[in-house]
Amino acid sequence: LLDHIKYLSCRHDAASRIQLANSCAALGNLYLERAYFFYISGRQNDSLELFAKAYTEHQRCLQLVPTKLDSARKLLEICRIALALNPGSFENRKALAGAYLLNERLRSSESAATCESE
Repeated sequence: LLDHIKYLSCRHDAASRIQLANSCAALGNLYLERAYFFYISGRQNDSLELFAKAYTEHQRCLQLVPTKLDSARKLLEICRIALALNPGSFENRKALAGAYLLNERLRSSESAATCESE
């Protein structure tokens, strides 16, 4: 998967950007799944590192394809978890606020597109 991402990052056409975004989302989901596993196992330091990597991959996905609602939802989920694990962190609060704003913007643009098609 990482080799595939490196290959796609060198290409600049729209199809490659979408494919790269999907690969970043898939990698982010893998990191998130492992982070949950480590968190449940009691290895919180390892889980925090993987939550951060999952956040980065879903953020990268949204930079490539800003309308990817699934990655925006995952970003919100990760931010909620990060704030729960470290409630005093200003950075986690800022990231959570940004994730809420992004999700609201995507939902409103999605509903506007649905209304226009009807």
